[in-house]
Amino acid sequence: MGDRWQEYEVYHHGLEKWMEATGSKEIEESPYWLATANDIEWSDRTILQGGAQKWIDHAISSTCNLRSDITNEEVGHIYFAAWEEGCKGFTVYREGCRAGVIIDKDKEQRQEESRKGNKRKKLPMDRVAITHKFSIGGHTGFLTVGFYADGKIGEIFVRMSKAGSTINGLLDSWAKATSMLLQHDVSLDEIVDNFEGVAFEPAGFTSCKNVPTARSAIDYIVKILKQRFIIGRGVNMDFDLFFDKDLTPKPQNEEESAMVPYSIDSPPCRNCGVFMHKVGGCYMCPSCGETGSCG
Repeated sequence: MGDRWQEYEVYHHGLEKWMEATGSKEIEESPYWLATANDIEWSDRTILQGGAQKWIDHAISSTCNLRSDITNEEVGHIYFAAWEEGCKGFTVYREGCRAGVIIDKDKEQRQEESRKGNKRKKLPMDRVAITHKFSIGGHTGFLTVGFYADGKIGEIFVRMSKAGSTINGLLDSWAKATSMLLQHDVSLDEIVDNFEGVAFEPAGFTSCKNVPTARSAIDYIVKILKQRFIIGRGVNMDFDLFFDKDLTPKPQNEEESAMVPYSIDSPPCRNCGVFMHKVGGCYMCPSCGETGSCG
C-alpha cells in the first residue's frame, strides 16, 4: 500500500501438494511444468464452474479448451454436463478451430525494442524559435517554428485570426501531431510530401512572394517549410533564410529556363492551384509539372 512494494509468490494448490509430497521446490521437475489449458479435464471445468454458479445470479464462463479431434457428440455431452452442474453459460474452444491464430512469444520483446528505437526526443525547456506572419485568402496567420540546439526543426505552432474555432482547432491539432512526428525523427521531407496540396478554406493568394498561392493554411505552411528548410536548407540557425529572401530554385534545364514568370493573367494549375508559367506558347506549372492551355 502507498509507497510500499512487496512481491508474493503464489502457487497453484495442486503444485503446492506436489511440493509438500516431494520436498522439491524445482517447478521445472513437477508434472505441472509447461502444462496448458488443454491438460485440464473438461469434467473438472464443469464441476468448478457449477460450484461457483450457484452463488452467482448472472451467467459466468470459464473457457473449456478441447483437443482438435473432438467430435460434435462429445461437445454436446460436455454442454449437457455443464447444464446438469447448474451452469447458466458455458464456453468451449476446440484447438485449431480458428485459422491464422498465431501465438507469438517474441511480440512483447519486439514491441519493447520498437519503443526504444523510436524514442521521442523532446526539445529543451529553453529553445530558440522564430515566428513568421502570413496572410492567405485575406486571413492573417502566424507560424512559429522551434529548433533543437543543432538547428533541426522540433516543433511548430499555428494560429490564424478571424478563422473561427473549427479552423484553429484543426490547425492546432495538426501542428501538435506534426511536432510529435518531428520529435520521433520523422523527416520534414516526408511530412511535406504527405501534406502539400491539402485543400480547404481559407485559400487563395498569400502575402509571400515565394508561395504566392495556397490551397489551404496547411498547404501554405508545408510549402514555406519546404522553401526554407528543404530547398533552402535553412538549418544551423541561419534565420535569414526564413524571411522573404528569394529562395526560388534556379532552373535545372533548358525547359525551365524558357519559363516566363507568371502574371496576374496566368491561369492557376488545375492540379495544385499554383499559378502557371508560360513556356513558349503553352502554360506549365512550376510546382507539379501539369501542362495547361496553349495559344
